[in-house]
Amino acid sequence: MFQQLPIAPGIVKEITEVAGEGRWVDGNNCRFVGGRPEKIGGWESLGITLDSTPRSMFAWQDLSGRSLIGVGTEAFLYLIFGDTAYNITPLDSEPSVDLSFTATDATITITHTSHSREIGDYIYFDGTVTFSDASALSGYLKVSAVNSGNEFEVEMAAASPDTKTESGITVSYLARTVEETPLTNPINYGAGDYGAGNYASLSVTAGYDRVRFSLWSLDAWGEDLIATLSNGKVYQWDASAWNGVSQPPRATTIANAPVTNGLGIVLTAQRHLVMFGTIPEGGSSFDPLQIRWCDREQLTDWTSTAQNRAGGLRIPGGVEIVGAVETDTELLVLTDNEAWAMEYIGGGAVFSLSKRGTHCGLIGRNAAVNVGGISFWMSQNNFFVYNGTPQVLPCSVQDFVFDNLDRAMVRKISAAYLAEHDEVWWFYQDTNSPSGDNNRCVVYSITEQAWWIGDVPRTAMLDRGALFEPIALRADGTLFKHETGNDDDTSPMEAYVTSGLIDISDGEQFMMVQRALPDFRNLSGSVNITYGFSRWSEQTPVEVGPFVVSADHAQHRLRGRGRFMQLTVESESLGSSWHMGAPRFDITPSGRK
Repeated sequence: MFQQLPIAPGIVKEITEVAGEGRWVDGNNCRFVGGRPEKIGGWESLGITLDSTPRSMFAWQDLSGRSLIGVGTEAFLYLIFGDTAYNITPLDSEPSVDLSFTATDATITITHTSHSREIGDYIYFDGTVTFSDASALSGYLKVSAVNSGNEFEVEMAAASPDTKTESGITVSYLARTVEETPLTNPINYGAGDYGAGNYASLSVTAGYDRVRFSLWSLDAWGEDLIATLSNGKVYQWDASAWNGVSQPPRATTIANAPVTNGLGIVLTAQRHLVMFGTIPEGGSSFDPLQIRWCDREQLTDWTSTAQNRAGGLRIPGGVEIVGAVETDTELLVLTDNEAWAMEYIGGGAVFSLSKRGTHCGLIGRNAAVNVGGISFWMSQNNFFVYNGTPQVLPCSVQDFVFDNLDRAMVRKISAAYLAEHDEVWWFYQDTNSPSGDNNRCVVYSITEQAWWIGDVPRTAMLDRGALFEPIALRADGTLFKHETGNDDDTSPMEAYVTSGLIDISDGEQFMMVQRALPDFRNLSGSVNITYGFSRWSEQTPVEVGPFVVSADHAQHRLRGRGRFMQLTVESESLGSSWHMGAPRFDITPSGRK
C-alpha cells in the first residue's frame, strides 16, 4: 500500500537523525514553500564590479524618478545608476604636491609638507600628468609607504616610462577609510584599558576579537544620499546637482555635524538626522554610547537651543552602540548587550530613551532588519525578534551557525529581507570560508516559521523596493540580480535536502520499500533522489539510486530493506529547478531481523 511520509518544513540540525524523523536534517540552497522544499531562485551578474569589498547598500529614487543605488565599500563610496558605477567618495583635501618618477620603477614619491597621509589612504589623479609613451597618470592609488611627515609613496600598476619630477600638481586626498587587516595579535575581551588605542582599529565587543574596517551607513534625505563613515564624518550627495550623464559630483561633508560618528539614520517622519556613537555636544572625544540629532529639517544645525529641536542623549550602559533600526513607531537602538527604544516625544526633550531588554545585543552593524514594524536581528549566540519586547527567535540550525561562525569577522554579517518569499536572510563568514569573507547564509521564513541554510556568498542584499529585482553584492565587488533563473550566474547551483531516519513501528520491524512515486512541480534540468536503508541508526545507510526525477520516470523501483530509510533530493546541473510535493512509498513490514 502506498503511503505518504509527511516531513515538516525547515532544516533541523539540533537533533540526531533518529530524532529527526519527520524533519529535514540537512540541506543547501533549498527554501520551503507551502511546507515543501524547493530549490531557491538563481542569480545573474549585472556586469558591474566595484574596486573594493562592498559592505552596505541603499536604493532610492530621486525627484526625477531615477532609481539610484548607493554602495559603501571598505575603501570607497559608489553611486550606481543603470549599468554604471561612479566613485563619489568624499575628499579630505585637494593640495598641490610635487611628484618624482624613476624610469622602470612603479613607485611615485610625493612631497607635501605636513601631508598627514597614512598607509592605506587613497589618492586620486585626474590625468594631468602625462608620460612620453602618451599614457597619463589617472585613477585611484593607495599610499604604500610614509617616509616622513612631508613625503610618502604610492604604487602605479606599471613602471614609469620616464625619470622626471612634476611640481605643483593638484591631487585629491580621499576621506580616510580602513580596509580589512587580519589580526596578528588578537586582544581578548577584558584585556587593555577601556578607551585605549585607536577606536577604528579593533573592537572587543561581546568578548570576541573583531576586525575593524570601514562601514558606511546609508540613508536618504529627500532625494539626496546621506552617507556616514564609521569612525568618520557624515556626508551628503546632492542628486539635483547631477545630470545623470557625466561624472557625478562627490559627496561633501555636512557642515557643523559631528566629525566622528558610528552610524547615521534619517528619521523620515520627524525629519531629523540622528548619529549613533558620536562626539557629545561641546565635547571633543568620541563616545560610543552617545546619540545626537540635528534640528528638524536643518542638516547643518547641531547645536541645541531653546529655539530649535537639536539635541542628544546617552545610553547609560554597555560598551558601544552597535546598530539601530527604524520601526514604524520608534528607533530600536541595539548596543553590544541591550535593546533601547528611542521614541519621539516632541517638546524641548524631542526624544526619550527606555530600555527594552538585556542580553540581546547586536552582533554586527548590519545584522538587523525591520520587517513591517517588527525587527529581526542576530546576537552573539541567538536570533531575536522585537515587536515592543525582545524575544529569542527559536532557531533549528542555531548550533550549526554559531559553532562555525568566524567570531573575528562578525562585523561582516549583513541582514536583508525578501518580501516575495517573506524571508529574513543573514550572510556571514564561517571558519572554513574559502574566500576569507562571507560565504554562507542562514534564512528564516516568517510565513513557514522555518529555517534553511545555504552557501550563497554575499556581503549585502537589497529587496526589490526601488529596484526591479533583489540585488546582492559579493566580496569581490560583483553585483548580482537575484531570484533570476536557476543557476549560480553561468555555473550550476548545488541544492539538496536530506531527511531524518524514517521507520515503522518505532524501529521494531524492518520495512521493505518496493516502489516510490515522486511528486514534483516546476521541474526542469536534472534532479535526483537517493534512498538510504540501514539496520541500525548508527550504521551508514546503504544507498539505492540515485534515481532521475522526470516525466519519463513515473516511479522508482527500489526493493530497499531496513529498519530506517532516508532520502536525499538533490540537483547540481545547469538550469535545474524543482519543487517537491508529497511523494508516496510502497512500504510493507518485513520482519524483525
